[in-house]
Amino acid sequence: MGFEYLRDGILVNGTRRPILIMEWADGIDLISWINANVENIDAVTAVARRFADLADDLQTMGIAHGDLQHGNIIVAPDLSLRLVDYDGLYVPSLAGYDAVEVGHRNYQSPLRRISHFGPHLDRFSNWLIYSSLVCLTVDPRLWGQLHEPDGEYLLLASEDLRDPANSPRFPALLQHPDERIRIIAQAVTSLTGMPIEAIPSLERSALLKPMARSLDLKLVSSGEAVQSSGSRPQWLDGHMSSDRDNVFAYR
Repeated sequence: MGFEYLRDGILVNGTRRPILIMEWADGIDLISWINANVENIDAVTAVARRFADLADDLQTMGIAHGDLQHGNIIVAPDLSLRLVDYDGLYVPSLAGYDAVEVGHRNYQSPLRRISHFGPHLDRFSNWLIYSSLVCLTVDPRLWGQLHEPDGEYLLLASEDLRDPANSPRFPALLQHPDERIRIIAQAVTSLTGMPIEAIPSLERSALLKPMARSLDLKLVSSGEAVQSSGSRPQWLDGHMSSDRDNVFAYR
């Protein structure tokens, strides 16, 4: 999303602070969208694929959002996705700095700290969000079983991620009668104790293919043309190297 940076945009306790004025994003947040569409398997599958594409685009550009969660992911009427809230954004020119936040607790690795700030920052969130969407394509009933109506999480919350062995929700996934969901749950469990930098990226060209094959879901296709935005946002100019100019294109 496009935005304008105002260095002295707001007065807080007598001190001027910077703000971002963002372009308006038409759509609804991810949880609201799932609430309305969880029984529509084709639509949930499409959003899962779009999310994988989004994660791949950011990974290719060396960018991390820093706080991927339901409130910052807007699903448009055409099922395209928009990210908002760039306070914790990482771009290559910020290498060497600490983060300014650690993201929503229900979407982050229990091991994440302020010192973690780099292109790897979104990997845990990517897997958690993508895996949750895939589980819902297999068994939509999980939404009613695991997601509380006012819960700020998808299928798993921070208490599940901190202690999978005593989680109130993990057993429903780990012991699910469908092997595909058990595979996903085991994978997510392994990520909760993995060092942030060691978490594998969510890429169509690598780990998504084995997952798609094991799940027998056509969420990934190496020969598929996926439409992306055509060009990167202008505000990224000066932060990216020239050899990445064409990462937004038809694949």
